[in-house]
Amino acid sequence: MTRFASQSLAAFAAVLMMAVSMHAIVTVPPVQAHPVTAPVLA
Repeated sequence: MTRFASQSLAAFAAVLMMAVSMHAIVTVPPVQAHPVTAPVLA
């Protein structure tokens, strides 16, 4: 049960991070260098 829960949580975290990074890449204009630093600058 613990293994299944940890795998589910890891998969959910990976999907969530992928969705956030894709959203940042799509919404941030190409002028700003990096999708990680863009929310910090904005």
